Amino acid sequence: MPTSLQVDAFGFIKNDSSEDRDLLTKGPNTFRIFMLGGSTIAGIGAGTNENTISTHLERALNAASDGGPRVFFEVINAGVGGYQSTLELIYLS
Repeated sequence: MPTSLQVDAFGFIKNDSSEDRDLLTKGPNTFRIFMLGGSTIAGIGAGTNENTISTHLERALNAASDGGPRVFFEVINAGVGGYQSTLELIYLS
């Protein structure tokens, strides 16, 4: 399956095809999760941004937070195809 993934202005893989989100400011009650990894996290083989692990996780977390104090989750896909643990540590640094 061919993969066509869009990236945002910061070089992170977007969770869907919407506009870039502002990573420089964070809203109240917002929690950010950065997912590091290789091809699987990046979404190689997912086909589109909507099918990546980070997209599914973000949707599930936001759906599960209903009913209590309203919190928002932003899952940032920092995966890079071909990366392994050593390269991920360097990338994080």
